[in-house]
Amino acid sequence: MKYVESKSWPWPVLRVGSDDYTRCESEVTLTLKKAEGNTAVEVEATFVVSDRDLKELIAQGRAEYVLLVSCSKTHVRDRLSSQDDVIAKEYENGELAGAVELAPFVVATEQLDGFVSENWHEDYQGRPRRIPAGAVLALDQPSGYWIEAADETPVSSIFRIGTSERANRGEWFCGFEEGRVYIQLHHADFDRFMAARKRADAETRDNILNAVYLSALIWLLVEADNQQEPEPEHQLWWDAIDTALQRAELKPLGAEERDYLRDAQALLKQPFSKLPLLREAAS
Repeated sequence: MKYVESKSWPWPVLRVGSDDYTRCESEVTLTLKKAEGNTAVEVEATFVVSDRDLKELIAQGRAEYVLLVSCSKTHVRDRLSSQDDVIAKEYENGELAGAVELAPFVVATEQLDGFVSENWHEDYQGRPRRIPAGAVLALDQPSGYWIEAADETPVSSIFRIGTSERANRGEWFCGFEEGRVYIQLHHADFDRFMAARKRADAETRDNILNAVYLSALIWLLVEADNQQEPEPEHQLWWDAIDTALQRAELKPLGAEERDYLRDAQALLKQPFSKLPLLREAAS
C-alpha cells in the first residue's frame, strides 16, 4: 500500500504528520529476520498506541492490530491481525523473495457508532463519529526490505529502506535506527525506488547496486572501522559484513589501511562491470 502523508479520512486517524490526534502517538517497530543460507524469514511488528480510547477498542475486540505483508515477486499478500501488540510470522524458504513491504495498521473490526477520543483535535471534540467496519484507525509508515536469493550476496539485504523529512528529492542519507542500517529517502523517491526494485530485472538491479548500495556500503565500512567493535544493537549487520569480507578473502572489520572502494565493489560482486553500457561495449 502506498503511503501518502497528506491522505485524509472522514474520521480522525492516528498517524505521523497529522494533527487529527494530539498528545499521543502510534509507533510500530518492524523487523525482518532472515535465515542464513536461504530466504526463510521471520517478520515481526510491535505496536505502541498511546491513545487510551483506541487501546480500549482493541482490548474489547472492536479493533485489532494489522500487518500487511506483500511481495510481488512471489505473489504473496498476507493480512496478519491480532489483539496482541506483537504480530509475528515465519515464512519458509522461497515464500518471499526480492522486494517485500510491511505495512502496519490499527483497523476497526466492527462498525463503531458514536466513537470519540479524548485526544482528538479540538475541531473534532464533541462530534462522535460512525466509523465502518474495516476502517483504518491508526497507521505507521510501511517499510521496504530486499530478500536475496540463496545463491546471491546477502550484503545489500542488511540495509532497510525508509523515508526521511530531511532528505530532499533526488538525495538520500545513511544512518542507524533501532539497531538497523537505514537508507533514508525523500518520500517521493521512496515510492519510485520500491517500484524499481519490484521490477527486479537485471538492468534495474545493477543500476540500484551502483547508484545506492555501493555508496551506502562504503559509508558502512567506514563507520564499522571507526567503531572498531560493534555495539550490541549493531551486531547483526556487523556479523553479516564481516562474514562476507572473510568469504571474499578481504581484511576483517577494524583492520587498518582498508581500500573501501575496492572492498565494497568486491562485496557487491563487481556491479560496475554488469552495467548495460559496459555489456553493450563488450559485445
